[in-house]
Amino acid sequence: MTPRFEKVFITNMSIFSLINTYRTIWAVITIGYLTLLVALAFLGSQIVKEVEYQAAKIHELYTYPFKVNSAAYDASLYIAKIRICSLEAISKVNSDASRESLEKLSIGYEDKIFKDIDIIESAFLGDILKVKEARELALDWRSKRGLMYDLLDSGKEKEALNYLKNEVSSTHSALNQRLNYIREYSTSNAAKLALEGEQESRRIIRKFILVVTVMWVFTAISGGVIVIIVITQIQRRDTRIALEQESIAYMAHYDELTGLPNRALFYDRLKQSLAIAKRNKTNVFLLFLDLDGFKSVNDSLGHRSGDILLKQVAQRIVSCVRESDTVGRMGGDEFTVLLNDADSHECVSEIALKIINSIRTTFDLEGNQVQIGVSIGVAYNSDDQVTENDLLNNADMAMYESKNSGNNRYTFFSDAPLKKVEEWIKFRESHHVGIHDIDQQHYNLSRIMNRLNSAILYQIPKEDILNLFNKLIEETVKHFESEERYMSLYSYPKRSLHFKQHVHLLSEAKNMLERLSDNDETPQLDTIKDWLLKHIEYSDKPLAEYLLQHGVN
Repeated sequence: MTPRFEKVFITNMSIFSLINTYRTIWAVITIGYLTLLVALAFLGSQIVKEVEYQAAKIHELYTYPFKVNSAAYDASLYIAKIRICSLEAISKVNSDASRESLEKLSIGYEDKIFKDIDIIESAFLGDILKVKEARELALDWRSKRGLMYDLLDSGKEKEALNYLKNEVSSTHSALNQRLNYIREYSTSNAAKLALEGEQESRRIIRKFILVVTVMWVFTAISGGVIVIIVITQIQRRDTRIALEQESIAYMAHYDELTGLPNRALFYDRLKQSLAIAKRNKTNVFLLFLDLDGFKSVNDSLGHRSGDILLKQVAQRIVSCVRESDTVGRMGGDEFTVLLNDADSHECVSEIALKIINSIRTTFDLEGNQVQIGVSIGVAYNSDDQVTENDLLNNADMAMYESKNSGNNRYTFFSDAPLKKVEEWIKFRESHHVGIHDIDQQHYNLSRIMNRLNSAILYQIPKEDILNLFNKLIEETVKHFESEERYMSLYSYPKRSLHFKQHVHLLSEAKNMLERLSDNDETPQLDTIKDWLLKHIEYSDKPLAEYLLQHGVN
């Protein structure tokens, strides 16, 4: 809880206490009495329902075992009778009429066995799989008994007798074991469960008596109880808000998919590292990574496989650096690595090569073997005036030089060509809204749009321009989701209008992408520029002012 929020909370509590203590104390006590009476009536009805439920349950626990035992006993008896019929049929092979009557009698017994199994299944309180196993064994026995009579019809009484002893008897034994288990369980455990049910009923009644006693004891000071309850609810609300703020803080600083620091947290750590490096006269190296071939995997195997691939890539990058270094995900298939106190360019080169070799190794995506590459750009603080944005832009430019030179390469910014297109959108102080993570998201959108502008001016392949445009839309969606979480948590009064603007802006961006895809039309860059800056000026700044008033920073 921020100090500002604590101050507002304490002030509200003081006002609440004064009002309820000196102005409405008798009204509160009256409401307290009525509330207690209503609570007693409600609690009593709930207790009655619970006791009735327990009584019905106990009745079932007492009666069901008798049904199960009786049915299991009858089934065992019919099994024995069928076995006797089978033996008699084998011993009287010369009497066709007798054998046919015995077979019909066996079929009648089998029908009764299945009826008994139905009764057991409806009333058994133990492992129902045992009942299903008994049913399957009964079906198996029926089939084998039929095969035995087929052998008798063919005059193969010896084979029939052997089949009865070997095949049919094993099924008979297994079926009897299941029925014996069912009977033993119903006899031993049902009584135990019934006793537990009685104990539960007694516990509920004791709890009811205790609650009623406590409530009547506190009736005399019901006004105070009401105040305590209200304070507790306020504290719970405060805890809930704190937890929601903590959740928002996590989502604002960590990537949901990979668990790595996201753009906002990475910027913060980069800014701190630069400040420390400036004080200690040390170097900070920044690696900007962009995966090669990720989009084809994502398109061919689906987003689920793409997400799995990104998680595995994140794990491999982390395994290539030290614990003191920071690996972040900037969004999409872009990652960054912050190397603090690197000894030399050679040391950084070794780490870059280690990452390249790790990522170029085959990935297993739920049985699909895929290979991708990575292009890396490296930049460092060549002087004390370098800012975190400068460092990121330099690493970004070096990364694109690596990508243009082929896959699985790294390039230092000092090795990159000197030609550089001046930033088309300059993210100035006037564009800041004052909410740290929103400002960082705005800056990242402007960075992607500057890269898109450079790509169009240099006439790079259309596929790369489309990838950049898709990346712009993905980052825009994430930015809008972040704003919508803030608006929901702090009940922003213009939330509906702001949400409609988000829908409209995304629709415009997707229309631009469709025109570019279908007609090979160059995007209207000035339209895209206004699309971002006007939304910041007329929509995001009022939202930020509202959030700042509610303690967000």
